[in-house]
Amino acid sequence: MRRNPFSERNSEDIVADLTREAVTRAMRMPAGVERDRLLRIAGHDDIQANIAAWAYSSGLQKPV
Repeated sequence: MRRNPFSERNSEDIVADLTREAVTRAMRMPAGVERDRLLRIAGHDDIQANIAAWAYSSGLQKPV
């Protein structure tokens, strides 16, 4: 992901922080719809981070 010129942090760090926060909040909640929603968001953020790492890597390979 590209670096935001108005931020000291890069977008990978921001997505990683959001993912950790969503998982932490979800683990403190009882089982239910809201917890499932937070875990789904965290999963999507994790997939986004993996795709970005692959897309910006120096040796591009086919996804598995």
